[in-house]
Amino acid sequence: MPVGIDAYPEFLNGGPDGGRMKLIPEYLKEAGYSTHLVGKWHIGQARDEHYPLNRGFDTFYGFTASQTDFWPKCGMANGKSLMRNQNDWFEYAEDTYCTPDFTDKAISILTNETDSGPKFVFLAYNAPHLPIQAPSKDVEEMRARYKKKGQNNLSDQLLTYHAMIKGSDQNLL
Repeated sequence: MPVGIDAYPEFLNGGPDGGRMKLIPEYLKEAGYSTHLVGKWHIGQARDEHYPLNRGFDTFYGFTASQTDFWPKCGMANGKSLMRNQNDWFEYAEDTYCTPDFTDKAISILTNETDSGPKFVFLAYNAPHLPIQAPSKDVEEMRARYKKKGQNNLSDQLLTYHAMIKGSDQNLL
């Protein structure tokens, strides 16, 4: 049984006529937009033709793995950095949480005055997702919040998950 990218060949690999489905950034580039992806890309990493820069995005800042660490060093998996800025691999310093970093990068693209044309920024947070990780101050904030409501026996994992959701919500505002 096919799995992963081979499970939906008509989507990325071409249908019966040999064509492939166009993605939104490909249409927008044709309409004069600059196109940018920040965050998680999870519709193709095994083949170069599926990489974001080959699917209509002018820039890519993020990772292509199914899951990476969120904290204390965003983008790590099994001791290896999976983060990319365009085609270049990079490794974060300690104490970098993915969600606000992705937000900051998206804002810097949107506020870049040297690119005055229309812009499409696809901001794809990976939170909440495994592994369940968040800065301890955010987890403790959730613990205090639930304690005020008389809920004192919530697991650290549940509190961390709630902290991840709150982090995403705060960065979308």
